[in-house]
Amino acid sequence: MVTQAGDLQAALRKTSIDGTVVNIEALTGAGRLDDARMLTEKLLAFDGSDATRAAIREHVARAGQPR
Repeated sequence: MVTQAGDLQAALRKTSIDGTVVNIEALTGAGRLDDARMLTEKLLAFDGSDATRAAIREHVARAGQPR
């Protein structure tokens, strides 16, 4: 049971991160850079891992606003 709960928690965390980086990309692409920065700061407070930082860089670059 513990493994299932841990797996669920990890899946929910990944889903939250994945959705947030998409929102950061949308805000960046729309030119709402202050909002994108604020959301980025909140995401990094939630998960400041190298993987999350790389995902942010990838999505910001795709939006056409290198960080």
